[in-house]
Amino acid sequence: MTVFTCDAKTDVFARDTPLPYAIPLDAPFTVEVADCFGRFPERDLSPWTGGANPVTGPVRVAGAQPGDTIAVEIRTLDPLGEGFFGNADARVPVPIDAARGVAVFPGGIALPLSPHVGTIGVAPAEAPVSTHDAGDHGGNMDCKLLGPGCRVCFAVQVPGAGLGLGDVHAVMGDGEVGGQGVEVAAVATLLIRKVEGLSVPRPCGLQHDRLFVVGWGDSMADAADMAEADMLSVVGPLLGMTPPTAHKLLGMAADLRVCWRGGNTPCTRLELPLASLPTPAAETVRRKLGASVGS
Repeated sequence: MTVFTCDAKTDVFARDTPLPYAIPLDAPFTVEVADCFGRFPERDLSPWTGGANPVTGPVRVAGAQPGDTIAVEIRTLDPLGEGFFGNADARVPVPIDAARGVAVFPGGIALPLSPHVGTIGVAPAEAPVSTHDAGDHGGNMDCKLLGPGCRVCFAVQVPGAGLGLGDVHAVMGDGEVGGQGVEVAAVATLLIRKVEGLSVPRPCGLQHDRLFVVGWGDSMADAADMAEADMLSVVGPLLGMTPPTAHKLLGMAADLRVCWRGGNTPCTRLELPLASLPTPAAETVRRKLGASVGS
């Protein structure tokens, strides 16, 4: 299997960033992911002097063109080494006990592991975006659904997509209210497919049989409004409902959650259980996102 190391990484999503790696569609590959300060425990890397949350790559996805939608399947995500919180020069260790499936917070508090990718996205067509911020391209969403088993979709904006991922957390609460999760390096196995018949303006995906969209904005209210609008754009046509009717359905069945409340671009996600949809509609969502029926 192809392995992309974290020797090549960047702190910006940009259309003109060189793409050191390339992968065809429908081919699984492995990615090393440095921690949020650019460190990787398996070997000594050159000191990282860029910004926070560097992403490995970017990766050129062969055949991906502007106007396409790609689905990135996170098949595995394995934390490496010791977790931590704090800054680059004053790290507080949080040991990871893989055998017990927990991260051990100071004081012996065991936190069940739930690894996810905090920063993942594609190159934007317009101005570059720091890997510390979110946008229509994805980026630093801190959505804790982006873990093993997730399929997350992105609108391709530049030839080759320019996929990058970083900022893995071994565990984090919704909203990341303390400013950090358990920061950690990791190794991920991914597979990328092209999605036909699904046009999305911003990231959406499927995890735990729940359809989700991620919104961002200058405020939490803006982020929530964006997530609502994006979910409506998917669910309304899928069910043949008018926007007002689909909006009422979301009010009764969907859950709005905070992903990240800090920084320049707070993020929310809106989750809709597929069990709340008619079976044919739920099967359509699973099929489009490459999931098996009943997964």
